[in-house]
Amino acid sequence: MTKQLHDFSNMVEFDALAQSITAKLKCKTSLISIVNSDALISLGYSGDVPLQAGRTFQLRDTVCARTIRAGKPERIADAQNDPTVSTLPSVSALNIGAYMGVPLQLEG
Repeated sequence: MTKQLHDFSNMVEFDALAQSITAKLKCKTSLISIVNSDALISLGYSGDVPLQAGRTFQLRDTVCARTIRAGKPERIADAQNDPTVSTLPSVSALNIGAYMGVPLQLEG
């Protein structure tokens, strides 16, 4: 049996944190996500539109994958019109406009 080092089960708390981020940044949507080898899982969500696709996305289909590969914070002024990410399924599914992502790595 493997001991889990991090507890990501309380999505209510992550949703509250996402709501705080949305209010602080005065944006429409915030996601707090974790990534495994091939998926992005939204732990916290705040936005005008419910997550119709659920909270799990194929990593390759997300803007976050690009941020993780770069290993540094990334800002995109308009994802809908940025040729490097506009065709990603998550951009249209989540109606992403401006994007700001910061990759964090948890030890363990």
